[in-house]
Amino acid sequence: MELVKLTHENIDQEHICCAISGNKDIQVMSKKNWLKDRLDEGLVFLKGNVRGKCFIEYIPAEYAWAPIEAQGYMYISRPERMRRMPLRPLRHFPFSMTGSL
Repeated sequence: MELVKLTHENIDQEHICCAISGNKDIQVMSKKNWLKDRLDEGLVFLKGNVRGKCFIEYIPAEYAWAPIEAQGYMYISRPERMRRMPLRPLRHFPFSMTGSL
């Protein structure tokens, strides 16, 4: 599976929501504008180039959208629907925590 890293250069062309297909939809435009602001804060948004939802998002903890104190750490976002699932240890990361693939 190929991982695509969202950047300011490619975010307008990339599909970010499998429930809404049109880039001109107000919800998609709002989400992309929000993501652009988060990219400036250090967000790394990787998406699997596959059908369906396959995202990895992480950001420096001081910019996390959850109330945490973890300076020097990364906040890894888990979608709401996955919060009921237990976290399992990762055997390996296909990228470094600095955001490089």
